[in-house]
Amino acid sequence: MHNKKHTEEAKRKISETMKEKGGNSGTWKKGQKAWNYEGKGKLKRKFKRFNGKLILNSHVVWLEFHNLKTIPKEYVIHHIDGNSLNDNIGNLEIMTSLEHKKLHIKKSKIIAGDLK
Repeated sequence: MHNKKHTEEAKRKISETMKEKGGNSGTWKKGQKAWNYEGKGKLKRKFKRFNGKLILNSHVVWLEFHNLKTIPKEYVIHHIDGNSLNDNIGNLEIMTSLEHKKLHIKKSKIIAGDLK
């Protein structure tokens, strides 16, 4: 992109053109969802670069706190409060994939009222 500033006349023409198009660019259609929209009002989790790789922010927080470079393949980082956007170290714990699946199955049964 160039650093050339628009003249006042150019700004006015751009503004008029945008108003004619309904405020959207030529490629954007009204009602079209943003590229990162997941539906259900759910926000996407954040990623960070760590050791040259792009990984989940929760993993970076956990790895840095424990001064480690990787999480073993059979393990996952679990958000204790269920909020995947809360990457506070006190809200993160490591467990095996199997333990994690069992935990979430148990939670879904509690919510459904089927726990025995």
